[in-house]
Amino acid sequence: MKQYLKYAIRVFAISTLFFFAISFLSILNNIGSQWHDLPTDLRIEIGFPFQFYYQFTLGPEKTFGGWNGNNFIYDYFITMIAVVGAIAVNDKLFSTKKVSE
Repeated sequence: MKQYLKYAIRVFAISTLFFFAISFLSILNNIGSQWHDLPTDLRIEIGFPFQFYYQFTLGPEKTFGGWNGNNFIYDYFITMIAVVGAIAVNDKLFSTKKVSE
């Protein structure tokens, strides 16, 4: 039981870190693509592969934005599935346990 709890905590922690990193990189990509033009109407979209947050400006004083909670959950679960797969492959490839024949 203790082993499963350690595995669950490991998956949760790594998935959360990867999710935050991917979200941060989508912000950087979005802002960086607009940086060279310096538009008066800035648009920010966060989320990969599904956009879960958006913000845009109309003129210097009007800012609008919103969340899509379902896309946020979908993105997190996709990240969690990818991390579980990567951990499983990593454990199989680099396992130090010897298989008894």
